[in-house]
Amino acid sequence: MRNGTTALLIIIAVVSMALVVGCGKSKKPPVSPPPLPADVAHGFGPGPSGPPGSYGTPAPQPSAQQPKPPEEAVPAGPTYRERYAQGELTPEERRDERALQEIEKQLGYPVGP
Repeated sequence: MRNGTTALLIIIAVVSMALVVGCGKSKKPPVSPPPLPADVAHGFGPGPSGPPGSYGTPAPQPSAQQPKPPEEAVPAGPTYRERYAQGELTPEERRDERALQEIEKQLGYPVGP
């Protein structure tokens, strides 16, 4: 009795697998949906610069003028360290430097320039 039931279940499983695999193959081409109106605002349909039926937003068009390459930055004067060594800091920079040195003294390691 058990052998017959087991064999029947195996046969049913094999037949159902064959049906599932066989049903997945269709000889008909997939049906495409009808074209949507151009004024639909959800991104589908013909774009302003694309052919009818193209999807998504159109690619950005290159501008007539090419952007200029960035100019190299040239230092305008001596660096902060050079000015600090020469004593040429502004009063505000001196206050900031003193506050920074106090913090460094409390922490025990440098934290600024």
